[in-house]
Formats: sequence, C-alpha cells, structure tokens
Amino acid sequence: MRDLLETLHVGGSGCDSELEYLLLRAGYFELLPINLFNYHICFNHYESLTKSTRRNNCDICKLVFDSTKKSLSSGLRTVSKLIAVGLWTDYGFSTYDKTICSTCRVKLEKKYVNQEMHEKTQRVLEWLYDATILYTPQSTPTTNDISYNVGSEILSEKKQSFSRWMKDHFFDGRIERTTSYHRLHGRSKMKYVLKKFD
Repeated sequence: MRDLLETLHVGGSGCDSELEYLLLRAGYFELLPINLFNYHICFNHYESLTKSTRRNNCDICKLVFDSTKKSLSSGLRTVSKLIAVGLWTDYGFSTYDKTICSTCRVKLEKKYVNQEMHEKTQRVLEWLYDATILYTPQSTPTTNDISYNVGSEILSEKKQSFSRWMKDHFFDGRIERTTSYHRLHGRSKMKYVLKKFD
C-alpha cells in the first residue's frame, strides 16, 4: 500500500493520497494507527473502490432524510469528506464520494460546517502521514522468545533515536528505508539515494 500513499489522488476529493481516498471510500473513518505497508489490496477491491459510478440520482435523499422520498437529480456532486465524517458520526453511514444533490448538500452543510466538525475531519486518518507509525513494524511478535522481544525493543529505540537525530538536524521529510538496497545495481542504488534528496 506504500505506492498508494505516495500517489496523489486526483479528482478534488479532499484527500492527500490515493490510500486515504480508498480508506474513506471503504468506510474506515475510525481506523486506528497501524503500519499499512504490511497489507495489500487485491485488484477486485481496488477496482470496486475506484470505479466511477453513474451519478443520476442522489444517494443521500432516501438514506438520510426520508426512505419514501424520491431521490433528486438536480445539482449532483460527490459527498465531501466533511459531510461524510458528519454522517458517519451521526448515523454510521459510509457515504464518502457518493452522489449528493444540492438540496441535501445545503441541509447537511448547515449542520456540519462548523469549527468542531472541521477539526474532527482533519483528524480522520491524519496518522497516515506520520512516518513514525508507517515505518514501524507491528508490535505483535509471533514468538515468545525473550531474545526476540529484547531485540525488537532495541530496534525500536534505535529508530526513535535516529528520528530524533534527523529532526535535530532540521530534516522534516519522510524517513524511508529499504531492506533490498544491497540487491540493487549501481544505477538503481544512485536513483534510490538521489530520490531522498529531491
């Protein structure tokens, strides 16, 4: 999923990366911080989350306001991150990037456009862009070997020490690492090193 995090999502959805977009589309508004680089998304799920749907009618009219009401088709747009977070909080509905008509949008903006909701929206999946979370292995060892646990604690201390040293030397970018650097050939090694200084 690393490539999805590093890919900017195009489409004016309010997301800083393709990964954030996919997680919101899937309804992971309350996903706790975790190293997602250990996970993969299959082709079928990726396709279902990224395919564009026909926007003929509002998906919110019946869902939120009245189950017997006919869905409107005027002023159709996509549900913004702010409105989606509000609907998730109040109803538990995953509506991000679904179709919304101007009538529903205006009603929901009156309800959700406020300082508290803006702050809550900014905090949703904010941890995705925290390098100390994304580049840290999972903390659930699969063995009871004491030496493994001690080794992982030492490794964690070394990572934190290195991160502090980088920040002390005014580096505020992402800290990337690879376990296959020694297998790269000359030109590939140079590209990897130069990429870090762009």
